[in-house]
Amino acid sequence: KNAMGFLNHQGFWTPEVLSVSSIEPRGIDTLWERIVAYCEAGADGIPTRRALQTNQWFERLLNDDLAILLRSDSSWSQTYHSQKTLVAKGEITPTQGALVCLESVIKKLN
Repeated sequence: KNAMGFLNHQGFWTPEVLSVSSIEPRGIDTLWERIVAYCEAGADGIPTRRALQTNQWFERLLNDDLAILLRSDSSWSQTYHSQKTLVAKGEITPTQGALVCLESVIKKLN
């Protein structure tokens, strides 16, 4: 039971620790009640969580693939690396570096 406190429970359900024995018929009814309660709670919770996860996955794929695509362009890659260096040296803020990179992309798109 104490170990469950170390887990980060987000969403619709907090796992429970139950004492169950099939040898000494004990706790089976309680276990079944908790399974039914989980399924009922999950009827809305699971699809909502899956939708959030798939949207996060989409965003991550888009961001990762866009970064790969941009780095494959030599002129943009040069801008990216120079801004990254300036940010690392503390000569510009991360926001300033990102804006320079984004302006470079926007110019290419137009």
